[in-house]
Amino acid sequence: MLDSLLTICVVHQLVVFYWRGVWEIFDVHLLPNDNHKSAIICLIIAYSLQSIVCLIQPAVNCACRSNRSKLLRWAAEVVVFFFASLVGVVLWRGVWLLLNVHFLPASRAFSACLTHLMGIALLWLMLCAHSVTVSGCRVDGSTPAEEACLSPNYYLRLFFTKRRHVDPVAAASRRSNYEFDGVTGSAGTRRVSTDFEPDDSRL
Repeated sequence: MLDSLLTICVVHQLVVFYWRGVWEIFDVHLLPNDNHKSAIICLIIAYSLQSIVCLIQPAVNCACRSNRSKLLRWAAEVVVFFFASLVGVVLWRGVWLLLNVHFLPASRAFSACLTHLMGIALLWLMLCAHSVTVSGCRVDGSTPAEEACLSPNYYLRLFFTKRRHVDPVAAASRRSNYEFDGVTGSAGTRRVSTDFEPDDSRL
């Protein structure tokens, strides 16, 4: 309960501060008298920056996996997710302004209701309506090294990644042999069967 209160009352408030700051900076300095062009430029910035983030994330993740320093992982996550968060705000602003300018501008109430229904209905159909919510709170640098600096975007891989079929009886037998050898083997040694296949069902 305390974690939830801290997240809602403090962390998410600071998130709003960040979003408002970035959004207002663009409102003031990026063609404030032409919402259409300002929105288009925002989309260009967002997609370009996201392409850069996608390119650097695997390299940074590799560095975090080869170097187990928590300080390095913290610094890498701060830098990578600073730009990833900037992508989110700028993309929102671009799409938001385009909808204001071009999607039923003469009837703002109907336009708002329609975009709301379209958005949530399509997200339901795509099985990812939870993406609307703020993503909670996580301590920087606490991500496992295998997932460090990688955006948690899991959609297509959940549908197209094939899960390896593992015989449960054989797998249980191998685990039993492994545990037996680990307990009763000679001091400081373990014999691991070379035919063990790791379970990659998490993919």
